Amino acid sequence: MSVNTLPTSADEKHVIDLVEELLSDLPPASTDPVAFLGAQFDRGLAWVNFPVGHGGLGLSPKYQRIVNERVAAAGGPNAYYRNPIGYGMCGPTVVEWGSEEQKKRYLRPLFTDLATALSARGDTSDTPEDPMAAMLGNLSIMMAPAMMG
Repeated sequence: MSVNTLPTSADEKHVIDLVEELLSDLPPASTDPVAFLGAQFDRGLAWVNFPVGHGGLGLSPKYQRIVNERVAAAGGPNAYYRNPIGYGMCGPTVVEWGSEEQKKRYLRPLFTDLATALSARGDTSDTPEDPMAAMLGNLSIMMAPAMMG
């Protein structure tokens, strides 16, 4: 879908309206990337297919493309480029297998900022040798009980 295409459904219009509001309220050129991504998460535009309150709108994932294209066209930050493992693997794992407490604790930091995500998991090291390995290790330990029962 091109940025200038007219919406074809109420859900699509809702997503476009939310993105335009985000870009108007927090112009990417003058907004800290972490603050921008935090507002994107809070508006349900992080993973539109995730549940409401957990970075999503409970919609089809096909609408994520609208968000990504419009944010990119405006020069906004991209959570996937900033933290591909957190965005592409850890977030979906937490939303599928995590408890409500874990979703509240991990999803927003995974979307907005790796350093914040590491702090959320209790990593007190200022310079972990491999922060992503530490995060993935913690997630595998955290998710094992949920996946088994």
